Amino acid sequence: MMPRIAALALVGLLGTAATVAHAGPGETAKANSHYKQGTGFLAQSLYAQALAEFQAAYELDPKPLLHYHMARAEQGAGHRQEALELYRRYLDEEPAGKGSDDARKQVVALVKDLVDHPPVAPPPPEPPKSDPPPPDPGTTTGTAHPIVTTIPAEPAPPPRHHRDWRFVGAGAVLLVAGVLLDTLPHSSSNKSLDALDFAPVAAYAGGATLVFVGVF
Repeated sequence: MMPRIAALALVGLLGTAATVAHAGPGETAKANSHYKQGTGFLAQSLYAQALAEFQAAYELDPKPLLHYHMARAEQGAGHRQEALELYRRYLDEEPAGKGSDDARKQVVALVKDLVDHPPVAPPPPEPPKSDPPPPDPGTTTGTAHPIVTTIPAEPAPPPRHHRDWRFVGAGAVLLVAGVLLDTLPHSSSNKSLDALDFAPVAAYAGGATLVFVGVF
């Protein structure tokens, strides 16, 4: 059992040593170049560019101090939660490091700021708008047209009859003639009816007919 534990401990030590010795001379020089560019961007308040340079330096030479500088870039960009995590990670790895005192102050300030002003959750995404259902082919035969109700026109009144005063005048003359004929004496010697007996009747009938035709 003891040899096995010793072997595991040896493997762990070798892994740690390999990690520490990961950066060679070339990588260290490149890491320093990225670090210098990052500090320059940080001084100009170009936080996104500074963060990218510090991350590139950390990939080449993973020094704990780079977590501190990445935290400063995140804090400058307004990413409070990300900055807090990086400060804490730096203090866990290097509690007595070059920037540990400032990192502790920033942790306290960030925690208080997050408590007093918690981050606002983004609004939930709007549900997708559903398309209107297609028209029922059984009830739609084409483009719908508005229904126009036609009010039937009132029937035109019958044309008025124009009186023909000529007929009326002729009828009046015959009526007057009938009256005059009716006043003449009749023959009483002949038992047969005298022609004068029929004349008034004919005049009345003709006059009345002409007056009717002329008026109506």
